Amino acid sequence: MAIRRYIGRRAVLGGFAATAAAGILAACGGTTNTDATKSIATAAVGATTVGSTTTAGSTTAAGSAPAAAYMGKKLNVALVLNGTLGDKSFFDSAQRGVERAKTELGATTKTIEMGTDPNKWQPGLADAAAGNYDVILCGTFDLVKPVTEVATGAKTKKFVFFDQSVPKVDNVYSVVFRQNEGSYLVGYMAGLLVQSTNADVQKGTGGGKKLAFLGGSNQPAINDFLVGYKQGAKDAGLDPAKDVLVSYVEGQNPFSDPAKGKELTLAMYGQGAGIAYNVAGSSGLGLLEAGAQQKRFTIGVDSDQYTLLKDSKPDQAAFIVTSMQKRVDNALLRAIRLAGEGTLKYGTTEAVGLKEGAVELADNENYKKLVPQDIRDKVAAKSKEIVAGTIKVDTAIM
Repeated sequence: MAIRRYIGRRAVLGGFAATAAAGILAACGGTTNTDATKSIATAAVGATTVGSTTTAGSTTAAGSAPAAAYMGKKLNVALVLNGTLGDKSFFDSAQRGVERAKTELGATTKTIEMGTDPNKWQPGLADAAAGNYDVILCGTFDLVKPVTEVATGAKTKKFVFFDQSVPKVDNVYSVVFRQNEGSYLVGYMAGLLVQSTNADVQKGTGGGKKLAFLGGSNQPAINDFLVGYKQGAKDAGLDPAKDVLVSYVEGQNPFSDPAKGKELTLAMYGQGAGIAYNVAGSSGLGLLEAGAQQKRFTIGVDSDQYTLLKDSKPDQAAFIVTSMQKRVDNALLRAIRLAGEGTLKYGTTEAVGLKEGAVELADNENYKKLVPQDIRDKVAAKSKEIVAGTIKVDTAIM
């Protein structure tokens, strides 16, 4: 897979913030999805252009007053998922976005779960386009072709497409995430953990000196997590070629096969992994099960999986060191807000990352409990290097 660097990329990560997702949240006038979750920090800047992709920013600085009260149209919004809710991860984060749009922006919302059969996705999108919706939200790489065809044939409808770009369709706004930035920090932290001499840390790693990565499928959006993870591990002193074990679920349902996710993770623990990173949707729930079974550290993804599971599955939550959150909820809330205000830029793609609060590490109670202060300090120091432009995070997205 060819790797390139984002031109002009500047991630802003200024230590441990008291407010999660300050940049993009300020643009939305919203709040975090849980008081228990804080981010490893953001600051907001104005929008800049990276090639043909705009980097979305807030005009409200981190820590300042939120945006003015919403005065836009109360939209009728459909969230159309090529899967089902309940993954405690990506789709559930999208659902939180529409729920917040309902309460914070007065939107009327409906969530349509199309399931995992690809034959149902384009008809499902077409049905939504025929409905009485102002905006249709959908996403992931699997829906690029279906939404392109449906949106092209339904020019009076507006679409918000998340986690991938739909180019050259003037009624589709796309938002993509710089997940590689947060994954760099995850890899750096994990690399330090497996090398730590701290007795409690060694208990959590089981003495494993390698890192594990579980991806749903071998494709650019998932590999963008991987390259950042490997780069962070390298900067922590590991050899990515030897010390980062990689498995993909693949198959008919790569993001909804927890049994296979567990099987692959157990195999990587058996090969010497001391910590495993979940980038596999519902399949990654199997990774969390494997961590609990082996009593080894895990890293969640997309949502703060520790906070979501600490009551229902405390045995699994106990080993989740942190989660690399892809704040789909923040991005969708912002898009709905701008759509209602008539300022959303259809026909364009925006890239959002650490500085916009769209990507972040969960700075929760378990992170503070399991990760020693010296390692947390080093993660914060790396964040300052990213701010200064010293660190350029690689990407798998061309």
